[in-house]
Amino acid sequence: MITRHSHDRPEEPPRGNEGGEPTAAQWREWRVTLQERLERYRKDRQEATPDELPEIDERVAALREQVAALRQEEWIAGFLEEAARLLFSRYHLEEEDADLGEGYRLDGFERPFGFDEEPQ
Repeated sequence: MITRHSHDRPEEPPRGNEGGEPTAAQWREWRVTLQERLERYRKDRQEATPDELPEIDERVAALREQVAALRQEEWIAGFLEEAARLLFSRYHLEEEDADLGEGYRLDGFERPFGFDEEPQ
């Protein structure tokens, strides 16, 4: 059985970037910046000379790949942030449930044993 201590409990949900990884919001900001650059290249392409087209097309292709990669990182970071928030919320709900004692009902299921007790 795992015993929980008050000093083990975080006081607020994780907000990302604690491990040095960018947050979903940061990934989104970078993606939007590259999308704006991509749109400028697309507009420039309409006014470009035939000699300039290959270079612009290369940059557009590279930016598309980068935008797709940033979108994927944004999604992954957002998923992990949401999972962390849900786990944090669940942890605190379980603590509140334990404080209410034996027989408390959570989600329609009766809890016949105390939070830290094992059924015999």
